[in-house]
Amino acid sequence: MVSRRTFLLGTLGTAILGGAGVFAAVEEDVIPGRHVLARVTGACDIDARAQPGPVGNVTSGQFGSAARQREVGWSLGLPPGAIPADPLPIVLVLHGRGADHTTAFNQLKLHEFLAQHVRGGGTPFALASVDGGDAYFSCTWLATTRLSSLMETRSVPYENLR
Repeated sequence: MVSRRTFLLGTLGTAILGGAGVFAAVEEDVIPGRHVLARVTGACDIDARAQPGPVGNVTSGQFGSAARQREVGWSLGLPPGAIPADPLPIVLVLHGRGADHTTAFNQLKLHEFLAQHVRGGGTPFALASVDGGDAYFSCTWLATTRLSSLMETRSVPYENLR
């Protein structure tokens, strides 16, 4: 007969090995749950900060949208030394659900990372963000807003976004 102590130690050892096996299987994407595991273990926590230095201007405004039947907010972040009339490539920044066009600049500080990129010798570009509301972005919505005309005034062919 197996003693109680032997049984408990064997059960504990089996549980530890089983847990380690499940952890490894999740980490290697053999079984689902990797994003949950990463969130629990803090692997998704990144506290990145841009190097201090001069940053470009961030301008915000609104335009009327017939498709959404309301005013839509937008923001444009420029690299240091650039002005809105400069013919820069534009990166369209889409926000997540529940956020708005200011999230890219007020929370994520993307304009600061853009400035760091340009100060390091990278090619300058502009960051454009538009308020998509609480739903999701669609090509139809993008095509029917004035965003395309705003981008064309910045010398960026709208066709490049399709």
